[in-house]
Amino acid sequence: MIGKFVQSKNMNAIQYQVLRYLPDRVSGEFVNLGVVAYDPAGRSLSSGFINCADRIMGFFPGVDGNYLLELIKQINHHLIELEETWQTSSNMDRTISIESFTGTVLPKDDSSLIFSEVNVTLGLSSEDVAKDLYERIVRRYIIH
Repeated sequence: MIGKFVQSKNMNAIQYQVLRYLPDRVSGEFVNLGVVAYDPAGRSLSSGFINCADRIMGFFPGVDGNYLLELIKQINHHLIELEETWQTSSNMDRTISIESFTGTVLPKDDSSLIFSEVNVTLGLSSEDVAKDLYERIVRRYIIH
């Protein structure tokens, strides 16, 4: 229909970080293992992580994939707990960044699991952004 105005849904600024396995910081080679997305306006945190070691083993043969998968499960579980605590607590800072969550579950150190820098994109929700980014930068390259 010509001239009809379609009102779009409200887009929010969604912060996100990518979980990476970087076994050698000198070479800089890494594999993306998951995504965490945070919507400050909607007060929601969403994530998507690999659940199979094939991706890790395809890039870095000889790595203990099962151990890394267990660490990823623990990271995801801890993120879920943090979000639940944050949503139900009345005295928690409402302006926190995604790094407040990811830095708690995986402190910046010299380990091989790291979160990327914080990026921002527009989306309807943290869940939509996490699903889309997971498909685009993690799942697309899963070895079959």
